[in-house]
Amino acid sequence: MGTVSVSVDCGGFGAIPNSGPNNLGMWLQNLSGCSPVGTHFMTVFRHNHLRLSQGPSMHKHSPWGLVAEERISAQVQESMSFPRTMAHILMMTATSGTNLELAEKFAENARSKGHGTEIIDLAEIDLPMFTIARSKSEDAPDVSDLVGKLTDADAWVIIAPEYNGSMPPTLNNAIAWMSTDWKQFRDMCTGKPVGLATHSGGGGAHVIMAMRQQFSFIGADVIGRACLSGRDKEANPETIDAMIDNLAR
Repeated sequence: MGTVSVSVDCGGFGAIPNSGPNNLGMWLQNLSGCSPVGTHFMTVFRHNHLRLSQGPSMHKHSPWGLVAEERISAQVQESMSFPRTMAHILMMTATSGTNLELAEKFAENARSKGHGTEIIDLAEIDLPMFTIARSKSEDAPDVSDLVGKLTDADAWVIIAPEYNGSMPPTLNNAIAWMSTDWKQFRDMCTGKPVGLATHSGGGGAHVIMAMRQQFSFIGADVIGRACLSGRDKEANPETIDAMIDNLAR
């Protein structure tokens, strides 16, 4: 998903209907409703206090006196970049608690940009321990819904605490169950943009390395930037913001 850069000079937005305020309202509604670009454009107008008022001053495109009294910066802060297409980003957390809270921060950021989100809590799913024997028995869990959600998502954020210098058992276990159908699993993972995050008592560098190796091995496109947080380090909002933008491209 690419990005579009837009530079706007309010004084030249022209094309304002000249037959009354109802037509202007329709013009603004169409602008904001036709696409994410239009919606973002109108948001910037509002945030920069564009004032429309009737007065003695006449605009060549609005003889009934409706004029724009302010320009938006010089060129909407020179230029804006924003997603052309909204993405569906799935957050999968290996544990509840602080890592689930971190997943919610990613989801909140993504939603603020207009993306669709979903959070999967592996601790809540509570898959049984994987063994070859169990995978061939009638007691094998049905993971088709989990696989379907991961397949349909445009990108993933995997959030997990560090356990003994590596990934927690819940994440390893879920990967083992989903990979029983190897072809389906590879199709699900290959080329998928993946971001990594952790809230760990020991800093989390080791679990990030372990997850990077694991998800790269199964064919995912793991982005370079990761979010590490812990007892003495809050998750950096700028890191979360940059990761969501990267995953949504």
